[in-house]
Amino acid sequence: MVAVGRLELIRGEWITEGAVVIDAGYNPGNVRDVEYGPAAERASLISPVPGGVGPMPIAVLLDQTLAAAQARLIGRDLLTRNPQREFRDRHTRYSANEIPLMTDAT
Repeated sequence: MVAVGRLELIRGEWITEGAVVIDAGYNPGNVRDVEYGPAAERASLISPVPGGVGPMPIAVLLDQTLAAAQARLIGRDLLTRNPQREFRDRHTRYSANEIPLMTDAT
C-alpha cells in the first residue's frame, strides 16, 4: 500500500511479481504514487487512480499514521498497541451502557 503523495515515487521494477498494489496517494492531475505501466506488468492486481481507494481506508491509514507519530514522540512501543481498539475508543461517543434508547415514553 502506497500513500506518499509524490509523483511515481515507487518504480515498477521494485514491485514483486504477483504483488497486490494499492495506491492511495494523490497528486495534482490524478497521477499515482506508483509508476503504473511497469508496476501493472508485475502486479497481480493494481488499484486505479483516482477512485481505487475510498474514504474509510484513507481515514484509517491517516489515523494509524498519526498514532505512529505520537507513539514515536513519546517513545511508546507500537508492537504492544491495539490500533483497532484505539480507533474505536477515539471515534465512539457512547459506551454500550450509555447509548440513549428511544422508548414509547420519550
